[in-house]
Amino acid sequence: MLWAHQRIHKNLAPYTCPECGKWEKGGRGVFLKHLRTACHHYARSKGYKCTHCAAVYDHVNLLKAHVQSAHAEQFFKCPICPMAFKAIPNIRVHILNTHGNQVAGYRSIYKCPLCDTVFTQTTLLSTHLDTHINDKSNHIVSHFRCLECHKSFDSKETFLQHMQ
Repeated sequence: MLWAHQRIHKNLAPYTCPECGKWEKGGRGVFLKHLRTACHHYARSKGYKCTHCAAVYDHVNLLKAHVQSAHAEQFFKCPICPMAFKAIPNIRVHILNTHGNQVAGYRSIYKCPLCDTVFTQTTLLSTHLDTHINDKSNHIVSHFRCLECHKSFDSKETFLQHMQ
């Protein structure tokens, strides 16, 4: 149905709906109303879906920002041994009990949620995420976005339920 979609933009008759295949003899105005109200063609868009949750974004950069902020984990790394902890109180107890007064302090490390590689800076994690997310084929989905409230729906059925 790609050809039908392209014909809409080129304003070429016969006007064939890319959603349902129906073709309209009543003119462009009737056809555009069909696209808007019957098949909701303009509500369908390409999105980028998070592989960890159901979140869908219109732009790949928004997906990347979501993955980094919602799914990347921060750990606190002991400066002496390989141990790392999710909570600051835990690293402090570890340093005191294991290393005594030998050292004070710790550093943050960030784990990639897509491959478990660890980075010492969020900017390095962000650059690394490009290697996963720029392969957009794993993330591209078709979804329906309500033109009034901008909420996204994975299926036309759930979108239509929302519209009622």
